[in-house]
Amino acid sequence: METLKSKIIDRLILVILVILLITMVAYIIFLIVPINVVDFKEVKVQTPIIQQGEDLRFHLISEKYVGVVGIKECSFRDELIHPLSSQLTNVGIGKHDDIIQIDVPKSLPADNYIYFCKFTYKIFGRIVIEEMETDAFQVVEKQ
Repeated sequence: METLKSKIIDRLILVILVILLITMVAYIIFLIVPINVVDFKEVKVQTPIIQQGEDLRFHLISEKYVGVVGIKECSFRDELIHPLSSQLTNVGIGKHDDIIQIDVPKSLPADNYIYFCKFTYKIFGRIVIEEMETDAFQVVEKQ
């Protein structure tokens, strides 16, 4: 009777150890393998020359794979970074083909810029950062 109980306990301990080992391996793989939340396939400026205070328009084709809310931090960049306010982003899962319109501040100096955005997502305690930038465009003084 004792040997039957000890065999059952031994097998139960073995099953628990195997489950723990599988869980640890899965967790290590989760930490090593990069997570792709969104893929920016095409970002093309439609208004290559704009006046201060007007709207920058660009065509954005993207695909979002994971339904999580992120933080979007954008800026206009030349040699300096001209930050815009941060905001939450909650774009749905799937393919997106959009025309994006951004207000260019009247105070933005005339120069060549790119529009850059950093998206920060938190997935199961892991921070995932995705970045997007447009091609160059020119801001000219308002006439």
